[in-house]
Amino acid sequence: GENEMSNTTLHYLMAAQRINQTDLSKKTGVPQPTISRMLNGDTRSPRLSSVSKLAKHFGITLDEFVGGML
Repeated sequence: GENEMSNTTLHYLMAAQRINQTDLSKKTGVPQPTISRMLNGDTRSPRLSSVSKLAKHFGITLDEFVGGML
């Protein structure tokens, strides 16, 4: 639905940077299990702090990252 976070965005960004979950976790401080859940679409509303860190890492806005979740 429209108000779900798009896990395809995260997949795409990680593929573009050729970065894996472990490295992304180390660079952002977001726990690897959280990243894994986001990639799997298991979490509909990840913590804003986690999403902010990931968006900042990839140099995009929160809105771009979340794709209409908020």
